[in-house]
Formats: sequence, C-alpha cells, structure tokens
Amino acid sequence: MPMRRPVKQYLIVLGGYWAVWLVLLAGGYMLFLMPQAQVAAGVNKRLAEVVERHSHAQEARTSQTRQRLAEQLKQVQDRLAEFVVDSGVAAGVTFQIGQVADELAVSEFSTKRKETQEQETLDGCKNLAEVSLDVTFDSDFSKFARFINQMERLSPVVFVERFSIKRKIQDANQHETKMGLAFFVGTDKPLRES
Repeated sequence: MPMRRPVKQYLIVLGGYWAVWLVLLAGGYMLFLMPQAQVAAGVNKRLAEVVERHSHAQEARTSQTRQRLAEQLKQVQDRLAEFVVDSGVAAGVTFQIGQVADELAVSEFSTKRKETQEQETLDGCKNLAEVSLDVTFDSDFSKFARFINQMERLSPVVFVERFSIKRKIQDANQHETKMGLAFFVGTDKPLRES
C-alpha cells in the first residue's frame, strides 16, 4: 500500500506540471499569436482590395469595358431620374400634385412647401435636397385612396411620409386629410461642403 501513495503524488505533480504548461501555452497564443493572425488577416484583406482595384483598372483600358461602363452609367442616370427632379422643375411637381387633386375633385385642397433641407445623413449626396410639402384636403375615403395611389405613380417619385385622416363631424362621408409628402431635388452646385 505505501507504493500507491507515491504514484498518486507523482501523477498529481505531473498533472499540475502539464496544466501549468498548457495555461502558459494558451496565454502565449492569446498574447502573441492571435494579434499577429488578426494583423495578417487585415493585410490579406487590403491586398485583395488592391488586387481587385488593379484588375479593374487593367480591365477598364479595353474599349468593350468602357462601352459597358458607359451603358451602366446611363442606366444609373435613368434610374436616378425616376427619384430626383431638377431644382428648376421642383415647382412643376407641386403643380402635378395640384392637378391630381383637381382630377379627383377633392375640396379644400391646399399645399404648403417647407424649406429645402440638406440631406446630411446620406454620404456623398451634397447635390441632393429634399422638398417637403404639407398637403390638406377634404374628400371621401375612395378619393383619398386614389390620391395616394396617384402619388405613388408620379414621376419623379413622391414619398408619402405621413398622413392622418379624420372623419368630419358635419358629414360622415367626408374626411379631413393631412399629409406630409416629400421628393428629392438635384442641383448642379453643391448645397453643402464635404
């Protein structure tokens, strides 16, 4: 029996020795090797970006690529025209909204334009502004629904930011509507500095 106790002590000491070394190895890995692996991953990512830019630059030299890029630019400009109106035509959009109200024969129609606001939350959009309109009118619910539908179909796109509809006390079929509309205006000159 006395033989078992030294073997047990030996195994405990040996286990403690290995545990200390494993803790030291894990600590060394976390202290020295993990940061190096993260730096290496960052360098590899930057290298991949540079290689991709270089390949795009090499590819851009061909006439086919220039033609394809010109077509893509034209498509983007056409798509942008669906959402942005030129600053000189902004009053025309307000007039279009008034025409829609006339077509639907809503009563008590009025529109009030707020000041043009810069779009500071959008990066790289220093030539873009938002025009906000407050629109009020009285109508039945079906005309209100058609008015909203027409706003969604206008070109450039007019966003219905908010609306409230309240039944009139005098006439249960009539509703008082208040809406906040917005559309984007593009300018040639920057509205704000970068």
